[in-house]
Amino acid sequence: MNLKTIRRTLLNAQVAATMGAAGVGLVSSVGSAQQVATSFSFSTRSLSDATGDGQITRTSVKRYADLLGLDEAQREVFDVLFEGYITSYQDARAQATGDMEEVQAEFRDTQDFSLFRDRMPAILSTFREKSAALESQFFGDLRSVLSEEQGERMADVERMRRRETQLSFGVSGASVDLSDVMHDLDVQVVGELGEALRSYELDLDRALVENERNSVAFGGGEVDYQQIQRALGDLHERALRIRDLNRRHARTLATILPEVARPRFERAVLERSFPRVYRTPHAARVLDAALGLDDLTGDQESQLTLVRESYERDLARANERWASEIEKADDEGAGGGMFSGAGGRMMMLSLEGDDESPVAEARKARRELDKRAEDKVRGILSEQQIARLPERRDEEERGVLAPVRGSQVIIRGG
Repeated sequence: MNLKTIRRTLLNAQVAATMGAAGVGLVSSVGSAQQVATSFSFSTRSLSDATGDGQITRTSVKRYADLLGLDEAQREVFDVLFEGYITSYQDARAQATGDMEEVQAEFRDTQDFSLFRDRMPAILSTFREKSAALESQFFGDLRSVLSEEQGERMADVERMRRRETQLSFGVSGASVDLSDVMHDLDVQVVGELGEALRSYELDLDRALVENERNSVAFGGGEVDYQQIQRALGDLHERALRIRDLNRRHARTLATILPEVARPRFERAVLERSFPRVYRTPHAARVLDAALGLDDLTGDQESQLTLVRESYERDLARANERWASEIEKADDEGAGGGMFSGAGGRMMMLSLEGDDESPVAEARKARRELDKRAEDKVRGILSEQQIARLPERRDEEERGVLAPVRGSQVIIRGG
């Protein structure tokens, strides 16, 4: 089945309605057959891909305990509660994943798209109900071991949990949690800095609560595409507002941070806003490995140093251009197709435009820069030295799947 046939089959079979009911479907027209095929493959791959993974993590649990100021005895009880939660959650996920795999196996045999309409909604709905009940029970049990003073701090935990599960939008920079960035910086958040961070958390939480209150659910059956387009347009506008809120508070936090921490903060925000752009490229890893070889001649080392200096200058400009074009596409709503998330929430599949878009051109320019740098390195080294360079990682050939929080997923890049 070629891509054109796939696209026609999906649309004619009203997969938009089918998968909208299931929580993993196409709910607006997409610009190319390739995008439709990509979305379909993504949507039917696994439970985590279809719903996102809203499981409470061990890292989060440690943050919760720190926020609440739990003593050693309370932490031991908390650990027991968490282990019980994890076991039950994974059992529920395994059951749902198995049920979905049965549907997918039957689809491969029959090519019957109605399977998704008729069976997926119940599978995903049951899993969501179970996971929500488990989370509610976990936090309820936690409250039972808190002192009155600690109980008052649960509001901080609830805000953190909303950031974990709701901060996921198809607009670069809208999914960044500045509180998480600050935590990773390991700086003392007190005084003016503490007040600024608190202001950010409260502003962001009000926006997230408002977004959740105004979310629109779509079920199966006939699809009102005008209603969907209006809802998706509203979602995009709210994502832009979250992005702008993050930008505004990031500037404030950067001015208050100690000078030694400011560059790390700004870099971290960039990397989380544009993970595809600012992750370490293969060419940089090759250069680092080449300069680390223990049998370089003096001439080789000098040449490699010049290549790296030139590459790093050009890389900064190429990354800035790529990120700028992504921002423009976000502003214009041209970042990709909109999708409905499980339970009626929304998610966006961003494919960074077609091959002739400004984003694609910027991405191509970066790739060509990387290739030139790698070719120069190989031209300097011997065959034996080249054999010791790192191989390209699989994920460097794919788009970035991040962040995966709650029921919303963003794929960016590719």
